[in-house]
Amino acid sequence: MKNLKKLSVITTLALGILFVNTSCQKEEIFEEIAPTTNKSAASHAKANAEPVFDATQFGKLIENYLDGKVAGYGYNVIHDGQLAAFGGKGWSRKWYEANPAKHNFMQAQGIASSTKFVTALATIAVLEKYNLTLDSFVFPYLPVTWQPSDAFRKVTFRHLLGHKAGLIVNGSTWADYKKTVEGPLNTDDFEAGKRVYENLNYSLIAIILPYVEFKKNKTYTFDQMKALEYSNTWYSASSLGLYFRNIVRKYIFKPSNLTHWSIVDWTPWNSSGVIPAEQGTKGYQTPYGNEAGQLKADTRLNGGSGGLYISTSDFGKIQLAAKKGLLILPANYTRMQNELLGFDGAVNGKFGKYFWKNGASNNHETIIFDMGRTQIAIFANSQASDIGGDRAIVRDAYDAAWME
Repeated sequence: MKNLKKLSVITTLALGILFVNTSCQKEEIFEEIAPTTNKSAASHAKANAEPVFDATQFGKLIENYLDGKVAGYGYNVIHDGQLAAFGGKGWSRKWYEANPAKHNFMQAQGIASSTKFVTALATIAVLEKYNLTLDSFVFPYLPVTWQPSDAFRKVTFRHLLGHKAGLIVNGSTWADYKKTVEGPLNTDDFEAGKRVYENLNYSLIAIILPYVEFKKNKTYTFDQMKALEYSNTWYSASSLGLYFRNIVRKYIFKPSNLTHWSIVDWTPWNSSGVIPAEQGTKGYQTPYGNEAGQLKADTRLNGGSGGLYISTSDFGKIQLAAKKGLLILPANYTRMQNELLGFDGAVNGKFGKYFWKNGASNNHETIIFDMGRTQIAIFANSQASDIGGDRAIVRDAYDAAWME
């Protein structure tokens, strides 16, 4: 675990023909910061008579908890707009694999449902772009061959992002999604505004966002969209799935100044592009055993609900860009927190509410936090700890890292 003295952001290349220029502010996301040590933090606190966050201490507490519990992990801590601490240990691919690799804060892995935080940001960014709101109905932006039921015509973007649409799940294929949209809702849940966590809400978002752009920009005629939808290859990673990924890259990854913003994907990748799953971070049941590692699933087809493959370093840049108002309006980011749009909940801590989102799949477990002044991302490639399930672990480590 290290303290950052300086981190400069490499200017990214211009986007190809699948993208359009944006007017997002370009700036260095991570600013210069002096090392935060126990001694300097304590002296600063004494001189200013106010508590000071000791990022070094927080990192030690997280490492002490995770060491020996998971095969590998990485974490990233931003405080007051600056990269304050980062680290990682263990294996991305264990020592007995054909191509072993260490885990750390720069190593990407699947982050499961923590992806929904990014999807929510992208959704709101698109709404802002086209002068829509969270209360806009989603049915005008469905595939043209779908016939939404009267019940579904009442569903808004706010309902989907907040898991309050009352959706009835029929399966996970294009035909299943169509059946959900054209059928009844769970009326009692919908009318009561009951939050029922269901991946389908965000899976539909990954279909709807491209259609917002298609219809607003008149990318295709009605007949062209109809023909595409009748194609057996339209609902695929290389067709509709590509449009969703490009939207997230354009509205989220690029303005967050990710070095490889045009390559970041929902399957293992490196700076040259997509790589075989065997070469990516694997998931393990135990920290030291020699069990076979679980490969990262390819979720390029529809990555709205999960499966983004990213490092805590890059994820931290997204968190900071969101906090700075570079991705969506600050008022909308506040709505994300207060209404749990892309977040799952909040825990009470020493300095107020700490908003969190977690994810777990393929022996990967992740959790992100926004504590107000501090944003944290912790990704592990084992589910043998409680780091993602017990929010008190990070909360208590955070509160304990403040020097009085």
